[in-house]
Amino acid sequence: MGPSGAGKTTFLSAIARKARGCTVTGQILMNGKQEPIHSFKKITGFVPQDDIVHENLIVKENLQFSARCRYLIDLP
Repeated sequence: MGPSGAGKTTFLSAIARKARGCTVTGQILMNGKQEPIHSFKKITGFVPQDDIVHENLIVKENLQFSARCRYLIDLP
């Protein structure tokens, strides 16, 4: 959808009505036909990315922890 900083998260937050401090206006079209927002809520999900870094770990330990959580592998 676009490079880093292009506004992807802002756009998806607006569509999901999670945006704060702004007014969201416009239409949602599916195959050129206007659809109400509740039509999409049944078939879509939005999980925002939150980067988690443990401040008490060094960089190497953070990377190892993340890899273990995601891939369930043993690392040295």
